[in-house]
Amino acid sequence: MELDHVFLISGYEGVPWIDRLTDKGLVETYRRTHHGQGTANVCFAFDNAFIELLWITDPTEARSEPIARTRLFERANGGCPIGIAWRGETDSRIALWEYRPPYLTDGLSIPVAKSSDDPGLPMLFQSPGRLGPAHWTAERRGALQQAANFRRLQLILHTNGPPTPDLAVLAKHSILTINQSHRWAVELRAHGDGGLVTDVLST
Repeated sequence: MELDHVFLISGYEGVPWIDRLTDKGLVETYRRTHHGQGTANVCFAFDNAFIELLWITDPTEARSEPIARTRLFERANGGCPIGIAWRGETDSRIALWEYRPPYLTDGLSIPVAKSSDDPGLPMLFQSPGRLGPAHWTAERRGALQQAANFRRLQLILHTNGPPTPDLAVLAKHSILTINQSHRWAVELRAHGDGGLVTDVLST
């Protein structure tokens, strides 16, 4: 298991997070609309993982079946806006359900942690992808962050109280570092050549 991406969701298009990232010198990798899910995104990819800024485009779709259980609408409107995805096989201690959004091709699904049914907790899920951005095709990869000497993305998660069992499992797999706090928040740090570490986004 390794970090695949981190999402932050809002009820409106990515601002102010987009500006915070571009002000740090990051460049957009791609944008996408999730037909049937009622969301769209902009992604900033590093060599190992990417940041996804996600927003609601159609509240009716976002609250429809089979989307409703993700609680994306609630997360964008006062719930915990954080999503964490990993690549690789899931530790058996994390109980999952299969999410099949309309935009995925037939037969594909996204395994989601059952603990994520609570919109006050981060959404945790296994990415359907198997490769980090550095190994994507050139057409999909677009621009990584190497021009700004940003190579690898690191996630530090501030938890609202003690970490949940699922988050503790992710921490044991080095997907994230946990800091117990009084609210949910993320720190995203970029590691570059020569040991350079830069805070690219804090919420």
